[in-house]
Amino acid sequence: MPLKLNWIRGKYLGISLLFFGIMGLVQALIIIPFGQYGVNVGSLYILTLVPIVSTILLTYSAQILYESYAQAPKKRSYGDGDWKVKVRKLFQQDLVRPNVIVILSFLIGFFIFYGIFSGMKPITAFLIAENVSATGVLVLSTLLEKRIVPPERY
Repeated sequence: MPLKLNWIRGKYLGISLLFFGIMGLVQALIIIPFGQYGVNVGSLYILTLVPIVSTILLTYSAQILYESYAQAPKKRSYGDGDWKVKVRKLFQQDLVRPNVIVILSFLIGFFIFYGIFSGMKPITAFLIAENVSATGVLVLSTLLEKRIVPPERY
């Protein structure tokens, strides 16, 4: 049976707000300064409203991945060892892994699509890159959910 969490109540509200805050920080610290100072997008509406919508999409993507990793069978545990094992254990935690996947795929997609559409006006290239990469991350997280969660057997 698929696991669907109630993100409004209990401890999952805190996890949801954590995801929302992390995705908002990515927008505020990387994407908005890139648009404002890196490429001189002059519209403040574009620089504020579009990243808010992208933050919501990225938060939902992280929630999808969190649910799928919570539902997936657990892998083997590594013993305490050197720093590589500790980093691997950190990235296998349920709260860290969805954020890393979503943030890296969004940033890679954003800069690839901005590079592709950089021949246009900066505001148009910024809009296209932001919207396409946020939607692409949502599609990617849905595809990863189908891959992570084992199929149901009746």
